[in-house]
Amino acid sequence: MRVGISAWLLPPKCFGTGYFTLNHIRALEKMGVEPFVIGDIGKRNLKGVNINPNESTSRLKRLSKFIINYPLSLMELEKNADVYHNNIPLPSSKKIPTVSVVHSLISQIWGGKKLSWLDSFPLKNSDRVVSVSPITAEVLKEKFGDDNVKIIPPGIWLNEFSPKAKENFVLYSGRFSKDKNTKKLITASKNFNAPLKVTGQGTISETKYGMRLPNEIENFGYVSRQKLSELMGSAKVFILPSKFETFGMVGLEAMASGTPLVISKEAGLSRYLKHKKDAIIIEPTVEGISEGVNQVLDNPALWTKLSKNGLKKVKEFSWDKIILEYISLYHEMLDQK
Repeated sequence: MRVGISAWLLPPKCFGTGYFTLNHIRALEKMGVEPFVIGDIGKRNLKGVNINPNESTSRLKRLSKFIINYPLSLMELEKNADVYHNNIPLPSSKKIPTVSVVHSLISQIWGGKKLSWLDSFPLKNSDRVVSVSPITAEVLKEKFGDDNVKIIPPGIWLNEFSPKAKENFVLYSGRFSKDKNTKKLITASKNFNAPLKVTGQGTISETKYGMRLPNEIENFGYVSRQKLSELMGSAKVFILPSKFETFGMVGLEAMASGTPLVISKEAGLSRYLKHKKDAIIIEPTVEGISEGVNQVLDNPALWTKLSKNGLKKVKEFSWDKIILEYISLYHEMLDQK
């Protein structure tokens, strides 16, 4: 079986979907499946069509190159693959069985409850639709039906993250944006009983979000996986405060690091977790964020419980298990061809 994969954006200058795609490729290779990749290959030793040979770090350039080259790249993919695993909001030509993975919905990011045309159009030629989150699946099933929408959560390589000697700080890792609720996080951090450290893209400007990133919050910017592992492993608490988050893979990384997770109820990962057992699940308000973080910081018994249970729970999301669900789905589509 040959699997074609679209990957317009791969690490290091990206977060969720890019890391998901790269790890999915690695998981297929580990299973002996050679993927044919169209997109941001760079200097990686991957078979496919490379739209980023010079390894540009500009998201806009990579996106524009991918869109311009997509029709011809897709033709090459269809010649070299039996099934197409589509990670992008662009439709396929439907010459081979196609599964489209929905990592986010524009309608939900904008606060809507119904599937928008921009969300449904890219899925029109898909044989199956996969949602990485129960939150997104609820909307997709209204359009495509229960039988055509499957939920498969993102995976994690457990050996990349591990507990380390803990230091007294709270960590956030992700984009700085309204949907990530960064402004309320910064406001809430003034009441944290430990300093906040962040990794992410740039700083918050006054014109965009109404406030600057205070000097007392240490910002590491984009970091390597090794540096992120060090920060995750040594943080006392990890906070994911999003107003909307399709899933939240960084939450898995925190759990694998033995770092208690405080997570918004609007993040898809929260649907898999039990409050005060696996994580602290909060309302994404200033009060909810600060109270959730301090609850863990100030209660050693709760901290220990969440750390131990998180390490146990995260094993359910190992890529060694998740990739088997995708391979099973590919075979199912090929059998129905």
